[in-house]
Amino acid sequence: MAAATLESLPAEVLLHICEYLERNYMASVAAFARASKYCYFAVTALLFRTVKFDVSSSLQHSRDVQECYNMLQRAASFGHVRRLVVDSQPPKADDEPDRHNQWHRPTISAEERGYSDEIFYGLHGNRPTFYETIDDWEPLAKLVQQLPSLVDLIFGCTSPFPPCLLLVLQRRRQCRLHISRFKLHSLNASVTDAHEFMLASSPCLYSIGLRYEEGGGMAYGIPNYEREAIMRLVAGLAPNLKEVHLFHFSEGVGIYDETPWQPWKGFTLDNENHSSSRGSLRFLRLSTYEDITSQLVKDWRASTDFSVLRTLKLESVIEEDAAEFLSTNCSFPSLTNLSLKLGARNHDYPPPTRDYFDAANRFLRSLPHLNTLSLVGNIPQVTLDTTLGYHGSSLHKLLLARQQVTGILLQRHIADIKEYCPLLEDLSLSIPRSRGDATEVAAYKTLGSIPRLQRLRLDLDASDFAVLCEDDDDDDEEPNVPNDPTFDEFDQQDFKESFGSYRISRNGHIRNAFINSALDETLAREIFWAIASGKPDGAMPLEELTVRTYGGCQFGYNQVQRSYITTIIENLSRQWLVERNPRDDSRQELVVKELGGKKKADNSPLDSMVEPIFRKIWPAKHNEGGNNWRDDWNSWPLFKSDT
Repeated sequence: MAAATLESLPAEVLLHICEYLERNYMASVAAFARASKYCYFAVTALLFRTVKFDVSSSLQHSRDVQECYNMLQRAASFGHVRRLVVDSQPPKADDEPDRHNQWHRPTISAEERGYSDEIFYGLHGNRPTFYETIDDWEPLAKLVQQLPSLVDLIFGCTSPFPPCLLLVLQRRRQCRLHISRFKLHSLNASVTDAHEFMLASSPCLYSIGLRYEEGGGMAYGIPNYEREAIMRLVAGLAPNLKEVHLFHFSEGVGIYDETPWQPWKGFTLDNENHSSSRGSLRFLRLSTYEDITSQLVKDWRASTDFSVLRTLKLESVIEEDAAEFLSTNCSFPSLTNLSLKLGARNHDYPPPTRDYFDAANRFLRSLPHLNTLSLVGNIPQVTLDTTLGYHGSSLHKLLLARQQVTGILLQRHIADIKEYCPLLEDLSLSIPRSRGDATEVAAYKTLGSIPRLQRLRLDLDASDFAVLCEDDDDDDEEPNVPNDPTFDEFDQQDFKESFGSYRISRNGHIRNAFINSALDETLAREIFWAIASGKPDGAMPLEELTVRTYGGCQFGYNQVQRSYITTIIENLSRQWLVERNPRDDSRQELVVKELGGKKKADNSPLDSMVEPIFRKIWPAKHNEGGNNWRDDWNSWPLFKSDT
């Protein structure tokens, strides 16, 4: 009997197999397609389901569109394209224009391919795109005309949305338009721009992201009506608008006139054909510098029907009266995902009272049982217990950020998450570093004991606020600096420079901060296996860990940071993605990738203030070529018991 080959399987079976890989292992699908012509044509529906263009110049854009057209034509795949992403990624420094080059398909993330509870919003700064004339976008508009099955067009460029593209979409009502840098430039004009009004009232407009300038008055003497305009879109002008993201944006210190501006007159082209009513948003995200007030909540309740909202992200600090209003005057029967930021805006504000957290608790308990919950802030344990006791049984994803829990309380904190959240698969958590000691390792193993946990993000906190933060009852002119029984004579010595506090840190505090900040690939792997070792028999294996360190040498809330220390901390603090190999025969292998931009090449020496501390931890590697301290460090290993 002849051995089975890929070509012996029906194309439908091959496509079904590759659909399992498409979300997280698209590179494997591409490799599979290169195995043979039969495999290629079996999975073309996946290869071309999402098409992406990184726009950098009109000439390159035109060439890319033509190459894409030719590729789709050769593969007979115009009908396979479901999503089109147009973004403006900056070109690489070493990229050179090549008049003979072919279209190299940009990397497309799982979010861009539609695997997310929100439309992908990648904000890559304020770099303008090449957009100069309507003609520059005509090639893309003609390509869109050839895509009969297009469902989503995601536009992330900084330039205005092209009129020619809008006209094509207006004739194709089944395509949803997503604009991540939505901007209306004629809100202050005597007459609304006709194209902008057509865009704002388009039945195709499905989701928008808006970054707007906030101020108490007129910025540079020009009133800002962007939020009023967005609420008008939500309240019926854009009949199919379902997703709104609002971000604070500032180009620097502006000149504000505190004189109240005249009320916005609205869109001058608006008429009775666009009646004002309540919209039906499914996704609302507010991420601004201003707090979430009760008036803001009332304004949004008047603009959209909260009963159909599925995802609410309140990423600004919510005020007590707003939380109270949400619990007593609003209903969210369809809500499944919530993000909430609790506490004071910063440490210059009074700490929140018990009444504040009680109001937040009432709001959380007024909601249906959630699937995803994100809580940001140092939340009292009693509030957290009540919240997890209510929502935990239904949670599949939980994010807890800025929780300041240490020691024995940390073990209880993680154990409570395990008890309250039996279905939890995805967890993000902040935990303190303690030089990889037994307490830290125990926390990792306790995390691993959560039976269904498969994806984990750990923010490892290297700060130590006990060093410079005086107690409220500390009236000494020279308050005592916390000590550590592990400090030797050198560690006990006062650090030579102040951080702007009455207290002076010790050398040992700086040393601990360096050790706790240092995160290399070896330690990232150790942490993964420490967590995985806590898994009980029959539990779901840990598949993915994202881990980073932050907060090194932060000893006080308003301390003066020293640049020579910041340079070291930034070099030591890394972020890693650790994934288990998906192959059945290689499950014990890990795939590790460093996240974030590469550290800039720099040969500047250590400052004399900190060199003795640094070199006590990591002596120079003279015999390995060079003497750059950036190549000398490595993470301290995790504690391993004798048993």
